[in-house]
Amino acid sequence: MKAAYSTGDPYLAFAKQAGAVPLEATKSTHKAARDLFKACVLGVRYGMLSDNLALRIGKSTPYAKELLRYHKRIYKTYWN
Repeated sequence: MKAAYSTGDPYLAFAKQAGAVPLEATKSTHKAARDLFKACVLGVRYGMLSDNLALRIGKSTPYAKELLRYHKRIYKTYWN
């Protein structure tokens, strides 16, 4: 997580770490994906679960669950 924050854009870094956007992605080229991953990061901090995350991002609950799985896989230390 520290590495993601050191990039200056932790939400886009998370999307890159998850393999959802290419490594050369920028905020302007992949804004929609960045916004989804941003909602996930911020939602996790507030204890948001998949149903509420899905409502927040306008996607299905299974999609929101997948975002949360990415977060749990990539940021294991945070979840421990």
